[in-house]
Amino acid sequence: QQKGTRLNGQVKVEEIGSIWLVSGPFHRLDNHSIQVFDRKGDPLLSRYVGRDKENRLLENVKQAFEDLRFHYRHIQDRRS
Repeated sequence: QQKGTRLNGQVKVEEIGSIWLVSGPFHRLDNHSIQVFDRKGDPLLSRYVGRDKENRLLENVKQAFEDLRFHYRHIQDRRS
């Protein structure tokens, strides 16, 4: 594996309360991330779509994120 591409640590499935697919601007740039929260709403993990040397989103990762969002579009926040 390339340096910087591995996730370390463990997230146990029974600890997960919700998973959010988040998109929006950050410092005027498009930004996409997966946010994982525990049952109390505290953050467990976040992963962001990476960028290239010119600070552009990695197109294949962005597309995979958008495909994931489309696949789960019918699921809504059930806490409300």
